[in-house]
Amino acid sequence: MDNITKIKKSLKRRHVELKDEALKINKRSNLYKICMLFMTVYALFVGFAIYAKNDVNGIYLNSVLKTNFNFKEFNETINDFLDLRIIKDKNNGDMVVSGSTNYIDLGNDYYMSDGNLAISLDDGVVSYVNGKDDSYMVIIEYDNGVMATYYDLVEVNVFSNDRVYSNDIIGSYNEKVRIIFIKNDMKVSYEDAISN
Repeated sequence: MDNITKIKKSLKRRHVELKDEALKINKRSNLYKICMLFMTVYALFVGFAIYAKNDVNGIYLNSVLKTNFNFKEFNETINDFLDLRIIKDKNNGDMVVSGSTNYIDLGNDYYMSDGNLAISLDDGVVSYVNGKDDSYMVIIEYDNGVMATYYDLVEVNVFSNDRVYSNDIIGSYNEKVRIIFIKNDMKVSYEDAISN
C-alpha cells in the first residue's frame, strides 16, 4: 500500500509540474501572439504612412475606391508628431527647424534671405530636383497655384515628390539665389507669389 501512495504522490507532483509548464508555454504563446499583432499593426501603419506621403491627394486610392481621400492633414500630423522637419545646418551643426520667407529682392530674379537659406513660401509638392557639385535646381508647385523654380542652390534638403510646408528649408545657397515664380503660365513677382 505504501508503494501505491508513493506512486500517487509522484503522479500528482508530475501533474502539477506539467500544469506549471503548460501555463508557462501558454504565457509565452500569448506574448508571442501580442507581439505579432503589434508588429502587424505597425507594419500596416508604416505602409499606409508611406503611401500617404507619396500620394498626398490619394489619386490611386480614390480611383480604385471611387472616394475623395486627401492625406494632407494626416501627413502634417505625422510630421508634427515625429518632428521630421528638422534639418541640419551645415555651417555650425545646429538644428534649424524653420526659417523666414522674407526674401530681399536683389533684382533680375535674384533674392537673399537670412542665413542663406532657400525657404518654402507655402505648402506644396516638390516636382523636380536636379543638379550636382553644389549647383542644384528645385521646382516646387505650391498649393496657391504658384510654381517656383529655385536655381543656384549649393545644398538641397528635399527630393522629388516630397511634400513641403510653409517655411520649410528647401536648401541653401552661397550669396544669392535665383527664383522664378510662375502663376497661370505667367511670370509673377515675389509679392504676387506670396499673396493669396
